[in-house]
Amino acid sequence: MNMTISIIRKSTDEDKKRVLAAALRLIYRKNLTIIHNYDEDAEMSVHAAIYSGDIPKSVWQRCFCRALQQPYDSRLRLAYGHVGITV
Repeated sequence: MNMTISIIRKSTDEDKKRVLAAALRLIYRKNLTIIHNYDEDAEMSVHAAIYSGDIPKSVWQRCFCRALQQPYDSRLRLAYGHVGITV
């Protein structure tokens, strides 16, 4: 499967820090388990919770968009060093 994104802007270290912080907040708010107990795995832990049905994907997507200071869009992604939407 190819993933094509429409680029909004380059991602920064600050973007990554805000996404990590958003993932940690969601984990603590929803009392989820962090995989391997590493903060760096927080986003992976959120995706595992989505996959297992513990939280809806839209909840994380809203947190993710807010962390990137973008309006809500279910297609928003960090990919290839950019913030963009999948097309």
